[in-house]
Amino acid sequence: RPQYDQGVADPSLKLERITMLFQPPSAQQADLDALLAAQQNPTSPSFHKWLSPRQYGDRFGIAPGDLDKVTAWLEAQGFAVVESPASRNFIVFNGTAAQVSATFHAEIHNYEAKGQKFYANP
Repeated sequence: RPQYDQGVADPSLKLERITMLFQPPSAQQADLDALLAAQQNPTSPSFHKWLSPRQYGDRFGIAPGDLDKVTAWLEAQGFAVVESPASRNFIVFNGTAAQVSATFHAEIHNYEAKGQKFYANP
């Protein structure tokens, strides 16, 4: 909330575990929705047949080459990639408030509410 905004964060503020989620194309999302429904349907051959993270990534994650491009782009912006799980539906990276602002055109502000301090993009 605006009343808790304490202003722009120090540009050197280290932001850890920034998560970028990848949204699947509509056809891929429809396939996932159908699978989820089938896994819950006792009459389906897919009933309670769960996917491993790798199987999920192969079917619903972004292409490995696209993940490589995102990783290279983030690293070129100075971010440190921390994790890209087998599911390939997100990537985690570290950086500073200045890097986030410059790369994503998103200022990071400090907030204080109920005696606790936070930071976020307003």
